[in-house]
Amino acid sequence: RKLQNIFTIFSESVKSRSGQVRQFISDDKGTVFIASFGLRGSMTANSSASAIAAAKEAQRKLLNAMHLQCSIGITRGKIFCGQVGSMERYEYSLLGPSVNLAARFMTAGSPGQINCSEEIM
Repeated sequence: RKLQNIFTIFSESVKSRSGQVRQFISDDKGTVFIASFGLRGSMTANSSASAIAAAKEAQRKLLNAMHLQCSIGITRGKIFCGQVGSMERYEYSLLGPSVNLAARFMTAGSPGQINCSEEIM
């Protein structure tokens, strides 16, 4: 139930700002939530500001509702967005250096911290 509540908080924060939920992973290494902003068909005037606002809202809601804190990484850049795999098994994926950098920012952050690339600032 706890993971479902976390997923709901992040999903609502992202979707309310025209973002897309890509993936939610929970395993022995922790929990990772991947989202995107500014994809074709859902662009906003400032997708970077939307991503930051969603991150701040999610952190606030996590703290208030569940007494949890998380670190978040936000970057901006060109990525591949689409199906990856074979005809037998494939998934929708976001790939590229900026995706990897966001993951590094997230793991380098302390609980309650949002780390952004210079392009976001």
